[in-house]
Amino acid sequence: MKPVLTHRRRLLAGAAASAVAALVGSARASEPADEIVLFEGKTRDAAPRRLAMSEIRKLPRATLITHTPWFDGATRFEGPLARDLIAYVGGHGDTLSIEGLDGYAIKAPVADFDTYDARLAYRIDGRDLTVETKGPLMLIYPFDTTPAIANEGFYARCVWQIAKFDIE
Repeated sequence: MKPVLTHRRRLLAGAAASAVAALVGSARASEPADEIVLFEGKTRDAAPRRLAMSEIRKLPRATLITHTPWFDGATRFEGPLARDLIAYVGGHGDTLSIEGLDGYAIKAPVADFDTYDARLAYRIDGRDLTVETKGPLMLIYPFDTTPAIANEGFYARCVWQIAKFDIE
């Protein structure tokens, strides 16, 4: 069953992808760019930090194969565990706000990332994510290995085209 939010998010993602593609101009979508992701809030330095994708790619990479409402069949996601990124920036707080390029935003308890092995995927099925394919980063939970979270509440936490994190 597809979540209700899927249609709205697809429309927003398509509009955001078109806008970014127009700005990028001659850059090829198949080439991973070194996009910048902003990390704010309660961090080691307590100052906003801009993380390049090349920096995020240096974190240990975890692989997850799971079903989602957005892709047909089991999909292979690769990227660091969300808790590893939080630790990397020295995050200390109870809530992580995550915002996508399309303005879609959620708040998730930081404890979720210790309880569930959520990934910040930058690759899907062996291909780098681009803005056009829900990248540069997408938060994904292990729905197949934790069936209790395969529901609308956790599907809604799967932000794609992540542009900003704020730990509160």
